Amino acid sequence: MNRERYEQLLEMWARDQQALSRRKGDDYAGAEDVHANFKRLHAICALWDINPGKRVVDTFFFFLILKLDRVITNLHRKRLPSNESLDDSLQDFVVYTGLLRSFLVGGE
Repeated sequence: MNRERYEQLLEMWARDQQALSRRKGDDYAGAEDVHANFKRLHAICALWDINPGKRVVDTFFFFLILKLDRVITNLHRKRLPSNESLDDSLQDFVVYTGLLRSFLVGGE
């Protein structure tokens, strides 16, 4: 592959990444503060002493909170998300809950 083709690919990938970031970022955080969801999750994890790096069960909690935060954010803004439907997020929440239940029963 020559340099020109490589640079064309880099430009295309950068545009694709920017478009994906805009769609997903708007679903999770919005335009006012692109870090809003990270700040909310940090505050919740700190409040409830959730530490995915120390306890496996906390990783489940983190993903459950992440999905719930996404649903709440989009419902409060009274808009449908651009990337993943609210129903998909709610189904993910149910799946994660089932996985948490199985972990609590069986551990490992």
